[in-house]
Order: sequence, then C-alpha cells, then structure tokens
Amino acid sequence: MPLAPAFFKFASKPRSKLLPILSSQDVVDLLNQIGRDFGKDVLSIGHKKLLRIAYASQKEKFAGVDKAPDIDISNPFLYVLETCYVALARKQVSTAFFTGPNLGAETKTSKPGLADLCMARMAMLKYMATLVAAISDSKMRTELQAILQVFAKPLKYHAEVPLQEASETAAASEEGEQEKPPLAHLAKGKLAQELVRIWTAVMDGEHDTDLLVYTVQDKPVASFADPVADAVRKLDLTKTLANFCRLLELAANVTKASEDACANKNLRALARHASNEDGADQEAAHAKQEEERQKCWRMATAVRKKLVTFSVFKESASAQEIMTNMKWKAEQGESHRLLVLSADLIEEHPSTPWIAVLDKPPASQKADLRLEFLSRQSGPADILLCFDGRSKAARKWMDAKMPGDAVEILLTYAGKRPNRFRTRQVLFASKNSEVGLVHVAFARTKLPLQQRKNWAMESESLLAF
Repeated sequence: MPLAPAFFKFASKPRSKLLPILSSQDVVDLLNQIGRDFGKDVLSIGHKKLLRIAYASQKEKFAGVDKAPDIDISNPFLYVLETCYVALARKQVSTAFFTGPNLGAETKTSKPGLADLCMARMAMLKYMATLVAAISDSKMRTELQAILQVFAKPLKYHAEVPLQEASETAAASEEGEQEKPPLAHLAKGKLAQELVRIWTAVMDGEHDTDLLVYTVQDKPVASFADPVADAVRKLDLTKTLANFCRLLELAANVTKASEDACANKNLRALARHASNEDGADQEAAHAKQEEERQKCWRMATAVRKKLVTFSVFKESASAQEIMTNMKWKAEQGESHRLLVLSADLIEEHPSTPWIAVLDKPPASQKADLRLEFLSRQSGPADILLCFDGRSKAARKWMDAKMPGDAVEILLTYAGKRPNRFRTRQVLFASKNSEVGLVHVAFARTKLPLQQRKNWAMESESLLAF
C-alpha cells in the first residue's frame, strides 16, 4: 500500500478508518502535491485532520453524492482534498485555516466544516446533473453536462478556469480588450452561461453560507430537489436553483402531453424521484403513484371527450381537413366550435417561450395564412378568438384582419411574473395584460348569460358572462 512517499508520512500507524482511503494512489499523490506546494503541516502530519475529512465524507446522509447521472464526480474524500488544494492555490484560504474543527464536524452536533461544505457542493452537483439528464434536447443536454463535468472535479475547474490577477484585468481594460467569460468555449447558449455563472460563484465561495445550511439537514441531498425546511426555502441559493430550473423547463420544453398519455413530470419532480434515499420500498411507492396518475389521466380524458374535442393545427391544410371531418352538432347557445390563435405562439421560438414580447407585427407567411383562415370561419356556431401576446404591434395586425364587429376582452396575469432571464425591476415595465379579439359568427343574443357567482373579483360581483 503506497503510504511512504516523500512528504506523506504519519508519526503513527493510520487508523483503520483511513486505510481503505489511503490505498488510493490518487489520494496519496494529491497529499504529496499539497505537501510540496504548501507545506507538510497542512494535512500530512498526523492523521487527525484526515480523520475529520473521512468522518464528514462518510456520513450516511451524504451517501451517493458522487453518483450523478452521466457525470464523473471525484469520490468524496478526493473531492475534499482537491478543494483544499484549489482553495490554497487560488488564495481563498491560508495554511493556518487547516485545523481539525475547520475541516469537518467531529460529532453529529459539531459545527460543520470544509469537508461538510464539499459534500453539500457535491449534492448540489448531483441535483443539477439529474435535472440536465431529464432534458429531451440532446444538443442542449450535452452542452450542459460538459459544463457540469468541469465543476465535478475541482482540479479540472482550477485548470480550465484560471485565476485572473487584478493587474491582468486592469491591463486588458486599458488596452480595450473585452474580458472573456469563463468556459466561453463550452457555454454557447444563455442557459449554459447561466449555469457557468452559478457554479463559478459556488467555487468562489459566494454560496458557502447557504450550502452550510443544507449540510445540517437530515437529508441534504433530497433538500435540493424538495426544499421543505423554512431555513432552506429562504436561502438565496435555493431561489437561484429554482429560477434555473424554471429556465431549464422553458428552454428544454420537457413537459409535453398528448391525448393518450399523461403529461410528463416536471424537472423538479424528476429530480425529487432521482434523489430518493429510501430504497426499494420507496421505489415501489413511486411506481404505484405513477400508475394511479396515469389512471386518473385516462379517466379525466374520457370525461373531457364527452364535452370537448381539442386539436392543435400545424398548418391551414390540416386544420381544414380536421374541421371538415369533425363530427358534432352545431347548436347556438349549447354546442359551439371555438377557434383560438395566439400571435406570440406563432412567432416565438419553442425553446424560449415568454422570454420577450413581440416588438413588431408577425411577419411570417404562416402567421398571415393562419389569421386569414381563422377570420374566414363562419359556421353556424363558430366563435373566433385571437390573442395579441401582450404586443401592441400584434394587436394592430389582428385589427386589420379580424371581422369588424370583433369585440375586445382583457386578460390580466396575476401572481409571479412570467418566467424569463434576469431583469431589472422597473416602474410600469411589467406587461401583464393581454388583449383578445372575439368574433361570434352568429347573433350574440343566442348566447344566454349566467350570473357570475364564483371566481369573481369583488369589483366584478355584479357582472355576468
């Protein structure tokens, strides 16, 4: 067993807890490197410091933090040693920092240390790797996994994201050179750049205080996927991860549904399932829950089909074919055909929904063809509805093509703002109102009104629909 290289020596025989760990040549080589570069007093003299690291990295609640889908993470003990080396090399800490209490908690009630912090970083990495693995877009998944792989090994991160000295930054600024963002060769898209930003901040220690809160939870790994404790939910890091998850769901378009299959679980639900720590019994419970979910979907679909037939048209030709073959009895006031067109859905890219509002009228030929098709429908019980996507330009485009007797309806979105990338909070900048034009192809007197009793705002209590 390789226990006697130049700098790595014990005054006494290592305890049995350390023997399996020290049988790894990578561990011994890195201990030697730390001794050569920063002095043997950092970790190599005696074995109490290494025992602190071993105790923290082998805690049952941190089991499996190095097992992430499609990402090769250093084993827990080696990850801590790599973090120690990188922290010293980047002058984040001094050699005086490396004392037993600072390295890891000795008992369950002791204050967490650097080793516990590293376990939380690994748990966060596993959570984000689980999110990325659920993406159906293979190109985006590969890009994000390549970035996570850099941060899965602190030494790799140290090599690929070199520390830029202040003097170098100032010199580049004087020469007019634009500072190159880290991992620019890997992070081409906005989502990838956001992932790099989050993890660069983690490696620079900006989220250490928040990560230490995760370490004292009973199930720190599961807490990332399902932050139950109030102390965790309030953390800035938790909010950052929740925002990234939302952006990922929008960009990856992972929640698709069809007539026959239940909608996929969202990314948070998938990550929660993947972080299961309760073994086979919990797996069986998840399987039963999924079976019930599919059963409920089929029952709901059966009831819905008795009342509503729903179709999404890709082009006018398929729309006309579906409408021609539609078997239904038109009855004014009882049974209607509703055709809906949304201007923003025509023009936006599927990978970035609701990111920006249209600043000009829809200009594509397919947009004009669809609106013309919609405006031509005049069945005996047809109702036409066109939304402007919160855009004044799109509203003018609609007004020019919809029937002249179309009336306006107004939708106001309440609650959280639409998911989008980071933005400033500016007065009157929230575009949360959308206008729809409604044309009823038959006499509106044929539609009976009902008193609005439920789902009415206080000021609308006298309105009817």
